[in-house]
Amino acid sequence: MALFPPSAGHRIATARHGVINDANHSIMVASPLINHRLGSLKNYPFARLRTLLDGIDPPAGAEPLAMSVGEPQHAAPPLIGEALAANDHLWNRYPPTAGTEEFRDAAVGWLERRFRLPSNLIDRDHGLLPVSGTREA
Repeated sequence: MALFPPSAGHRIATARHGVINDANHSIMVASPLINHRLGSLKNYPFARLRTLLDGIDPPAGAEPLAMSVGEPQHAAPPLIGEALAANDHLWNRYPPTAGTEEFRDAAVGWLERRFRLPSNLIDRDHGLLPVSGTREA
């Protein structure tokens, strides 16, 4: 399980079992599936950039260039709305942190096809980090 504090200087806390504690969070870890090497990742780069740019204003008449995490700019394709409507009974539950076996199998299959990887190169239980967006990763 990975934990991402909301403050600047995001650090990743990882654990295989038990409880993760930091200054702002205490969270029970239920899944041993997440790769323990994720703990060696560095601070979140956009948090550092925000700190570096804090208090700096663009020159008069210049339009600032957004250097933030991107947000979707286009409408969702119809299939997204259809999938949400078909699964609206699941809105009251969080998905498993490590994803479902079916999702991890599908992700490994896509990676193998997309990058022409040898079968079984990626361990679906320890070689993937299912996240809802790149910021979480």
